[in-house]
Amino acid sequence: MSALDKINPQNIKVFILVSIGRASSVFIQGLFEGHPEVLTIAGTSFYLDKVSTKQSLKETSNKFYQKIERGITYNNKHYRFNESFPKEKFYKNLKRYIEFFGLNTKNLFLGVHYAFALHFNFNINNLKYILAHGHTSEFLFKILKDFPDSKIIYAVRDPRANYLSYKKKLEFIIKNPNCISKSVIVEKQLILNKKNYFPIFLNLKKKLLLIKFMGSIYKEYFFFNILKKRCELLVIKHEELHTNYPKIKREIIQFLSIKSDSALETSTFFNKPYNSSESMIPSTIKVKSSKPNKKFAHEQWKEELSSFELKLIQFIFFGMMKTFNYKKIKF
Repeated sequence: MSALDKINPQNIKVFILVSIGRASSVFIQGLFEGHPEVLTIAGTSFYLDKVSTKQSLKETSNKFYQKIERGITYNNKHYRFNESFPKEKFYKNLKRYIEFFGLNTKNLFLGVHYAFALHFNFNINNLKYILAHGHTSEFLFKILKDFPDSKIIYAVRDPRANYLSYKKKLEFIIKNPNCISKSVIVEKQLILNKKNYFPIFLNLKKKLLLIKFMGSIYKEYFFFNILKKRCELLVIKHEELHTNYPKIKREIIQFLSIKSDSALETSTFFNKPYNSSESMIPSTIKVKSSKPNKKFAHEQWKEELSSFELKLIQFIFFGMMKTFNYKKIKF
């Protein structure tokens, strides 16, 4: 069976991986990268909500290519995507798919994966799913518009640990401003003209970004409660992923009805072990592991967050903590 037959818009299934905050979703995507029944493009998150009639397919292809390249570079700053998959070859493969099935948002998404499968010689004989990975409800609803029956895997994390992780991420950016020079993350605004800031203004900006980040977690939890009534969901807690992976792996296999495969044991990035050390912003706890590791499930927030921060987070995220069985601490 050809790749065109297998990645047919009428037949192919999609499942969605979405993260509530910093909850190991890129790591989880890497666990699926080598699985023979799943096709995914490591480190990427992309979808168009509409096709512009003013743009040529070549322009749209370039837009996708640049977005994918930025996502890949962010997760591995040394990977030369333009060398491993030149832009012209990407366009040629995508064009073939679109000419066969027609131009719309659904076919563009599938066509990009077809282009990758063709170029990197993915064995499509056992292909069952395409994995779409994103970080926001906006991304999620765009996908569901075209693939309404998709199963969803939610990666979640204790909001106190989430808060601390993002706080450390901001601190890393301030100390290493070049780490995001080629990325598109909003935190780059934090270090623009940093030398001109008074410390009080820099601290204020940090606090505003922290508030914005926690607000985004609250928003994603709100939409989770809506979707759990309409979609098939599997919740993967960051802490269980790294402390009880055999249980999580069984749940994944059962939820997707895929076979147990050795690929699920190691997170990879273009067939090489992924441990975030090559990322623009590496692990905030400096642990390097391409396998689930209990050190990722630390509780440093107990020592590093103030009682005010902890009380505030526990108050705001009371419902979320109850839903995902995160225990409050008493003061």
